[in-house]
Amino acid sequence: MAKVKLKKSVFLDWYFSDLEDYEIFAKDLVSDLRKFGKAKTSVKELVSCCGYIPGFITEKQDDEEYDPEKIKLINQ
Repeated sequence: MAKVKLKKSVFLDWYFSDLEDYEIFAKDLVSDLRKFGKAKTSVKELVSCCGYIPGFITEKQDDEEYDPEKIKLINQ
């Protein structure tokens, strides 16, 4: 089965639409900065941490829920 396409910008808008997720992400980055002097993450890593990706944010725009492994991130 082909992977479902998802725009990085759409994912980030959805992922950070919840203030709690935004705050957790910020705390993790600050923690890494304190421990290691730097912090690094990627959109792909954020997708992998999700339990599911809702279909309405993918290019299919359907009502399904997708395993993060079934997602292909795109730039456009």
